[in-house]
Amino acid sequence: MLDYDKIKVLAQQLGVSVTELLVLANKNDPYYSGQPAQKMYAEWFANLYQQHNLGGVGNIIRRFHYRLDALGVHWPDGTLYENTNEDYERLCEVVKNARILGLVDMNHFVDTRSARAIVPTTEKEETELGIQNHLYYSDLDFPDFPDTPTYYLKGYLPEQRYHLEIWCEKADLNDVLSPLRRMYDMVLQTSKGEISLTNCVQAVQRIKLTLGQIQHYQLPRTPMKKAEVYKRRFEKLFGVGATELDALEALHPGVLRTIVRDVVLRYYDEWLDSSGTMNKHGYEDELGVVGRDIARSYRDELDALEEEHDELEKLFGERFAHYSREVQDLWARMRLDMEENIPENSMYPVPQGKIAKELDDGLYNSQRSYMEQVKAFKQYQQK
Repeated sequence: MLDYDKIKVLAQQLGVSVTELLVLANKNDPYYSGQPAQKMYAEWFANLYQQHNLGGVGNIIRRFHYRLDALGVHWPDGTLYENTNEDYERLCEVVKNARILGLVDMNHFVDTRSARAIVPTTEKEETELGIQNHLYYSDLDFPDFPDTPTYYLKGYLPEQRYHLEIWCEKADLNDVLSPLRRMYDMVLQTSKGEISLTNCVQAVQRIKLTLGQIQHYQLPRTPMKKAEVYKRRFEKLFGVGATELDALEALHPGVLRTIVRDVVLRYYDEWLDSSGTMNKHGYEDELGVVGRDIARSYRDELDALEEEHDELEKLFGERFAHYSREVQDLWARMRLDMEENIPENSMYPVPQGKIAKELDDGLYNSQRSYMEQVKAFKQYQQK
């Protein structure tokens, strides 16, 4: 793969500037990663990632941010890492380069900002030719005497008294909240920033940290943006800066889950399923007793019918058995004949989609060389 050093050499060989070999800005182009400063900062992060097991809090950069602030580390240039938006944005750039350079595993990180790709779930089945017998052996036997009617109980499901929802202005915390949602059969609504009016119409309760919890867990505060309309009122009530839920999970893994679970259990009956199962079994036992009592009241009529059934089986049982053997033998010979006479399917191939009509030569083509692709992209940009 091309990198900073190789592109520098290529530019010298071709007698062109580096910019002519890139399609993005120097600091953003992944093929130009590995610039001395980028590499130094990326190695700095990779060492911290391994040394302090940063992945243990979930591979989410926002949580790394709070961990590094709590650890009191310094940037490679000697400045203190601080809980500011500037240092967070800087860290995002550093982590990106560490991933591109292969210093940390590219696939171990979670993107909670972008919407997930909607991937088709239909799996392609392999073409298979078979022969269907349409022969069920139970159809060839003399029928058994039928079971008498019985009760059955369906849909006996206990229902929680309360409908529970978790609302959280942090999509970064889905990995913590989703297991709780499944465990307690709740609705989970997360968002990036303030929740829209559409999603607030049926809101019943929101999750937040209290001032006491922030002080108890010694959570850091992040300076609020001047543009925040509620900044003055908020800081008058709670002090300078705001604390985010990410900080709690980053510095005290598992505590957020405990806090949420404790609130949920005020309304969720953990013993409901057990008591429901006990009641259901008790009711089924009583239904069984009633059903058996009713069957006993018809015993004489049932005995007469069973006796008549036995007589019919004596008369026709052997004929049924002979008939069954003949049918099975014939079906086996027909199946063998069909297997030996399967027609060729070369005239009926499984069709494939049509060949696309590209717009011009296409913006990207995996068969192009790097230089050919750069040229095509710059032509598209009219550069």
